[in-house]
Amino acid sequence: MESDQLHYVLAGPTLLHFAGRREPPLLVSVLLHGNESTGWSAARRLLQKYHDQELPRSLSVLTGNVPAARYGKRHLAEQPDYNRVWCGEGTPEHRCMRRSAAKYGAAACSRASMLTTTRDAIRITPA
Repeated sequence: MESDQLHYVLAGPTLLHFAGRREPPLLVSVLLHGNESTGWSAARRLLQKYHDQELPRSLSVLTGNVPAARYGKRHLAEQPDYNRVWCGEGTPEHRCMRRSAAKYGAAACSRASMLTTTRDAIRITPA
């Protein structure tokens, strides 16, 4: 499914988990900006490659701005910029990022920790 079609199955920011042979899971964030779909394409190719077999390592995919991806926009007018949602409260975006940070051991509002985890996941994960 292309990134502009995800809104049919995901209402907004979603943390997806795929079990694999090893834990802990690698975290990959995709679509933090709706017009940046390369990460989603890479994750989708990886999942297609392993569709009939177990992943070598568990994988969690944080899908960010699904509504904006529908329109190929960075973010919609009523949304915060996803570079600014690691801290704060009150929106589904803030809640999803806080849950993700808590699950992966990053300190609350520690965007740098999450980005380091994401870079490592992209480097280690086979394409």
